[in-house]
Amino acid sequence: MYLIEYKNLYKRFAASGGVSHLVLNRINLRIKQGEFVTLVGGSGSGKTTLFNHLLGTMRQSSGELLVGGKPVEGVAPDRGIVPQRYALFPNMNVRDNIAFGILLSETTIPQRLSCMPSYWRTRRKAREQAQAMLSQLGLEPADGDRFPHEFSGGMRQRVAIGTSVIMKPKILMMDEPFGALDPETGKLMQKLILRIWKEQNLTIIFVTHRMEEAVYLGTRIIGLSKYWTDEQGQPGEGSRIVLDREIPEPHPRPDSFEETEAFSNTCSSIRRLVLDTTRRVPVELFDRSHPDAAPIGPMHGAEAAPTTAGAV
Repeated sequence: MYLIEYKNLYKRFAASGGVSHLVLNRINLRIKQGEFVTLVGGSGSGKTTLFNHLLGTMRQSSGELLVGGKPVEGVAPDRGIVPQRYALFPNMNVRDNIAFGILLSETTIPQRLSCMPSYWRTRRKAREQAQAMLSQLGLEPADGDRFPHEFSGGMRQRVAIGTSVIMKPKILMMDEPFGALDPETGKLMQKLILRIWKEQNLTIIFVTHRMEEAVYLGTRIIGLSKYWTDEQGQPGEGSRIVLDREIPEPHPRPDSFEETEAFSNTCSSIRRLVLDTTRRVPVELFDRSHPDAAPIGPMHGAEAAPTTAGAV
């Protein structure tokens, strides 16, 4: 039923003096195929840590993380990533940048080193697929022969999206991908990713520090905060999901959506529960109104014993 499941996930980092620092505290989260989930949180809230666990570049200290019912054990092709930095090869043209993932996954090192005929066939097929994708990315056919340094920031980010989408991942992970763009270009990129999300039937996990962007894009918004108190009113340790809320307005959303009551109310909840560092939110005031919000268990309960070999 769920594509992604975090089950009682904890993450501790080693600190000086042999003391560990709890970053994520009993994370329970269930995400279905096709959702556009936006993840918000203040500085140090653990949103990048939560993101990296799903990407497969980080291991939990205890608990489980499943994709398609199977434990996440590392980076895998079913999870593509679009980072904030463009991560393009400057010595390759746009077509070859987009085609690179296919070429790498469908050829072996001996094939590439010896330039076997099978390598050239795969390369030709990959470049044809990349060329066909240009229009989907809002690029012109002639752009395939251009190099990244000839493009603006927005154009480079289109290419970066293409390098991930061409691999047909189940989950597209985006880590503040439009944070470095000017507002007008950012709006164009938002519309582009929404169109690709619909066309490819992707599940998107989108980290952003821009509250308005999170509300405009997401079908569901997740808020992480380390400013909370448990059932006894004691300050909590580590970050919890204090907001798990559905954004009911269906896509495509008009630009005027930002003037609606639903938009305003969601932004108010984010400010109050997620971004306000002047007060701690009692557990009973958490907004976990999404239909698929997972039970969180007692906030004062003991952390489970580590289940991941070698985890901190």
